Amino acid sequence: MQVPGQDGYLGILPGHAPLLSLLGAGALSYSAGGVRHFLAVQGGLVEVLTGQVRVLANLAERAEDIDVAKARADLDLARNRCMPRPPATLPPPPWKR
Repeated sequence: MQVPGQDGYLGILPGHAPLLSLLGAGALSYSAGGVRHFLAVQGGLVEVLTGQVRVLANLAERAEDIDVAKARADLDLARNRCMPRPPATLPPPPWKR
């Protein structure tokens, strides 16, 4: 199992020492029945105990459920909102109004 921790990815194998960690944002992967599965996760906790791993994610989406076109459009929208506006479109400072 690979889990995105807050400070990087954690590799968890059978017999791993117990731990509690914050989840970061990224791809979580695990194997079940010989099949590899992937989830996009963001925030939460991961707890490793003897013989089990618990993931409590704030957000999680299976890879096959992700609408790639919508995700790209959302990314473009977020980038546009985070980018500073060109100086020509900024309102004049209060002392020049």
